Amino acid sequence: QLISRRMPNVYNSTGRDIEELNRRRSYNPAYLHPGDLESLGLRNGDLVEITSPHASILGVVEAAKEMRRGIVSMAHCFGDIPKYDEEVRKIGSNTARLVDNASHFDPHTGIPRMSAIPVRISRARSSFPAAD
Repeated sequence: QLISRRMPNVYNSTGRDIEELNRRRSYNPAYLHPGDLESLGLRNGDLVEITSPHASILGVVEAAKEMRRGIVSMAHCFGDIPKYDEEVRKIGSNTARLVDNASHFDPHTGIPRMSAIPVRISRARSSFPAAD
């Protein structure tokens, strides 16, 4: 499942372009338990495809010991349209594209389910740029 997370020194998308705040990381990592990285044959910085029943995005994985197995955690409000997916290490991943706002939403407010989204993670095809 994909769950939402906050990133230090960033409020939604505000602050992600300020180097002093983002610690020179302008993207939103896909945090996984180290055991999940190992079982998927991945290392920190590897590029993955994250697929929900609605869409797929690219992400940059990073180990996080505090995560439960089987969960990926990412901040929202990064990335762009599919045309810019290959710039994931520069602009991040658009997790909103994984959300099905036509089927899973609060009937009173219209707010879509933004967390606890079923996803599948696999290594991205090798044609994308490697980490700097």
